[in-house]
Amino acid sequence: MKQTIQLNGGTMAVIQARKRIVPLQRPTPVSAAEPDLSVPERGTTGPVSVGEAMQPLQRLIAHPDRGRLLAKFCELHNLLQ
Repeated sequence: MKQTIQLNGGTMAVIQARKRIVPLQRPTPVSAAEPDLSVPERGTTGPVSVGEAMQPLQRLIAHPDRGRLLAKFCELHNLLQ
């Protein structure tokens, strides 16, 4: 579809809108096995990095049964008090 706009000088300009084709991205399949819900302990050299501490939650978020596993995770770590 061609759209016309009037420029400041009074001349007409034609703008062509192109449709951008985006390829379909399918999510990677997730195994239905229950992931490890333990949080890493403090290391011998000091505290655990944030990225390493977030890995159990990232695995949990990607799991198909994340609602039940999140409830179990909160029970294990006494987060619902």
